[in-house]
Amino acid sequence: MINIKEYMVPMRDGAKLYTRVFFPAGEGPWPTVVIRDPYGKANPAMATAAEEFSDHGYAVVLQHVRGTAGSEGEWVPHKNERQDGVDALHWVAAQPWMDGNIGTFGISYRGYVQLAIADQLPAEVKTMVIGNFGLDRYKQMYQDGMFRIDLITSWAVRNCGINPEAMGELYKKALGVRPHINMDKELYGVELPWYREIISNVNRTGEFWNEGIWPELLTVPPKVDIPLLLLGGWFDYYLPMMIENYQQLPEKTRASSRFQILPVAHNFSMPGDLAPFPNSGLTGRVPEELELVNFALEWFDYQLKGQPYNRVVGGLDAYVIGDGEWEQLEAWPPKTGAKRLYLSVETRAGYKGGVLSAQAGEPAGAVSYTYDPDDPFSAKGADTVFAYLQPLYAGYSPMAGPVQQDQPGSRADVLTFLSEPFPAETLIAGNIKVRLDVASDAEDTAFTAKIIEVRADGTSYNIRNSITSLAYRNGALTSQSYQTGTVVNIGLELRPITWKIQAHSRLRLDISSANFPEYNIHSNTTGLWAEQSQTKIAHQTIYCGGAHESYIEIPVRRD
Repeated sequence: MINIKEYMVPMRDGAKLYTRVFFPAGEGPWPTVVIRDPYGKANPAMATAAEEFSDHGYAVVLQHVRGTAGSEGEWVPHKNERQDGVDALHWVAAQPWMDGNIGTFGISYRGYVQLAIADQLPAEVKTMVIGNFGLDRYKQMYQDGMFRIDLITSWAVRNCGINPEAMGELYKKALGVRPHINMDKELYGVELPWYREIISNVNRTGEFWNEGIWPELLTVPPKVDIPLLLLGGWFDYYLPMMIENYQQLPEKTRASSRFQILPVAHNFSMPGDLAPFPNSGLTGRVPEELELVNFALEWFDYQLKGQPYNRVVGGLDAYVIGDGEWEQLEAWPPKTGAKRLYLSVETRAGYKGGVLSAQAGEPAGAVSYTYDPDDPFSAKGADTVFAYLQPLYAGYSPMAGPVQQDQPGSRADVLTFLSEPFPAETLIAGNIKVRLDVASDAEDTAFTAKIIEVRADGTSYNIRNSITSLAYRNGALTSQSYQTGTVVNIGLELRPITWKIQAHSRLRLDISSANFPEYNIHSNTTGLWAEQSQTKIAHQTIYCGGAHESYIEIPVRRD
């Protein structure tokens, strides 16, 4: 029978954090699992996880971070976790019921509190199990100057102490407030300083991103010297940062770690119209974040109890969407060949756009559309959305993952380019790239690219999408100027994926200027997006053929 004791654990500044310890049956000492949680007792999933670990012979420390669920002090997201996390682990290491072997566990923010201290651990900490988190917060917030408004705004609404029943409606209103900088006061009656700082700092080179906790976090991965179990999701917004952090680990640490990428969203659910994914190794648990317990128990038994481990250690284990199989990869990115398909304008009944051709240098052409920020194209099957995972947001937010797409020509502000059928199955493994020659009559605007598989039966599913503004085109860290009417080349590197294209499928490229609410609506005006209150209509042109090398580049897997 599990025995639970409560503690108020002191931090170095005197604040005491509410902590429960779940003791297994029998006599200790025991290997110990530490979970640090920001979401309070209202979310019982971590207590359930603690009970399951305890049932398998682990003492479990479940601590609520500063300013939450009875812990003293003020909760400022991310600020105090480096010092508080270290203090908590030293407290655990000094307890007589701990047998000298500590592992840490958690997803999302619970993963952050682990990675944030992974370079300053007590010797008793032997391993970490981290789900869906990466340390580069700027890359989480922004993509080429475009803010992930669904993700960050819904998280702000969720964590502001408002009436939970009003979440969905407040989220919807929050997305539409102009200027967005006033969203907090207009909806909550108070300012949210941390949120205002994020939406006011688009430049990567600014002081906000280069002082305090943010640059400090980026130094952590190369110093990690314990094995990690990293569990990522193809449809989780943190995945590129997780891969980046994995690549930054010392070679010895990578060789003793395991990185597994599953067909899941942020909470470890399987999203989209192709779900459930076969052979995924997932059990269908609810809440889905408890799926991590199954993976973690095997790893902790191996790392903390010395038991055999029947999975591959070292390298990366990636689930292949559209195939239901796993690819064992030595490293990321894997070895691939680049397959280019060039845009060529062609008049087609029912939609504007053209074809994707293997031949470069087709006759020069151009095709245009009009982008109205007051009638933006909406995301359908997005890469980095979050709000839909919360039941109270149901109906207010699009779903992540592969979703059946509308037919070409369903909107006048979307251009479509379609390839010939692929003669055989083709495995995409890596980052799809899109290069476009574009022009606009706006001084700043946005362009989107979505890659879609169109199957032989006519159904189509999104693979990946991305966006760029002209001000931050080609990964610029600070705002660039743009002369209206000038043709410039923009490059979009889409998020990583392993995806098998079926034989006789076609690839489809959709181009537009909005993917709302995954990203903020670009107003087609210059300046800080969060302070803009006015919009204007923009006329956008894509150039291809001749001297214009507009193309997509597909990383095709090779052994």
